[in-house]
Amino acid sequence: MQEFKKLLEELELNQPDNYVVTFNGGLVQDTVTGEELIKETLTYDDYLDIELLGRKLGVHMHAITKDGIYTANRNIGKYTVYESNLVSMPIFYRTPEEMANKEIVKCMYIDEPEILDAAISKLPPELAEKYTLVKSAPFYLEIVKKTVNKGAAILHLAEKLGLSKEQTMAIGDEENDRAMLEAVGSPVVMENGKEELKKIAKYITKSNDESGVAHAIREWVLKIMFSYKIWNFSSGTRRFLSQLIPRPIFCRVQPGLRSRITGPNERLGFYKDDRLVAAASVLIKPLPLGMTMLYIPARSHNGLW
Repeated sequence: MQEFKKLLEELELNQPDNYVVTFNGGLVQDTVTGEELIKETLTYDDYLDIELLGRKLGVHMHAITKDGIYTANRNIGKYTVYESNLVSMPIFYRTPEEMANKEIVKCMYIDEPEILDAAISKLPPELAEKYTLVKSAPFYLEIVKKTVNKGAAILHLAEKLGLSKEQTMAIGDEENDRAMLEAVGSPVVMENGKEELKKIAKYITKSNDESGVAHAIREWVLKIMFSYKIWNFSSGTRRFLSQLIPRPIFCRVQPGLRSRITGPNERLGFYKDDRLVAAASVLIKPLPLGMTMLYIPARSHNGLW
């Protein structure tokens, strides 16, 4: 989880009312308090069945908790090491008997693509009936609880935040993003994403090498998000949005001031003792993603920063 925390800090998304969906939807947390809104784990019996099947199929396997990656393979697979480096989580060698008290979020079969594909072709049908299986990379097969997927997690979070499906957007590129893209109102697929996923996309954004996520946020979120509550946003959020919108000014109402829209798509006025002390031209539009923002051209801010 330390790598997630580093990323959230770098993006300044560790602010109040920010949330993170991890482990393919198996864990949803408040990024400040750590409150777990969703935590779906595999049982110890699940782990034993999956681990034994992996041995029979001749593939490397590991299990992941919030604290680390656990493998019963004495000869630790190179893709376990790869995953450890990718997500900055430690590796622990433990026998199956030593895993009884672990809260396992997901298990993974990991091996060379040809070995993994051969193993997948031999999986018993009941495995897919009991668990959600996702091949997230040529060398990864992820196994989670049947009720777990990114789409279900996003809709659960949206409901908590009072948002409808139509007010949600997701950006993805791999098969483990499919459930998420199918669940939201505005699915966005990266230009370098899977071709099959592009068939269900509402928008295709630029590739990851071209900052495709930032492009999607600019084009299909920020350009159509206008309201008058930006002063309630955290300073980190203001800095984040400042990088995405050309020359934005985010107003913060000073003590004793109150704001009022004088007309639809006209003027935003700031009043003190019923006297207009500042005003700015603003554009108010519907918020399809259910978010609140005010965009004021830089020349109009009248010193209210």
